Amino acid sequence: GGLSHGAFTIGGAILGALAERTYAKSQETEDSNRISWVPAFLDRQTRDALLRYLAVTHCGRGRGDYTDPREFPLFWREATEEIIQQKKKDLNQAWILAKVPPSHKNPDEAEAFLVPILTTMAQHILLKFYPEAKSWLKDAPL
Repeated sequence: GGLSHGAFTIGGAILGALAERTYAKSQETEDSNRISWVPAFLDRQTRDALLRYLAVTHCGRGRGDYTDPREFPLFWREATEEIIQQKKKDLNQAWILAKVPPSHKNPDEAEAFLVPILTTMAQHILLKFYPEAKSWLKDAPL
């Protein structure tokens, strides 16, 4: 359904960015000008993806017009920040897994770890604002 599609879209966007980072890391030398992403940046990417998911879900349910994606309601931003803080330890573990070179791990390990976290986060936020969605979320795959 829409929730699993949204979670996989969020996961794919973040993992695509992580794959790019892994490639950049593989090209590293001792050069101090190398590319490096920090967990705070990846947390912000996660927050932004969750906010966009919430906006599309909200507007797709006929609850309002989708306008400027940079202007999210304060209560959406607060709820998203709250769930990111609650899942910070799990997110940090995902960022650590994504840093491991693919030759040293299963290439899908970070994705397999991250997708259920993102799904749980999206469900939490969605249910906070749309409690009536609980009946159709119970069958949503994780």
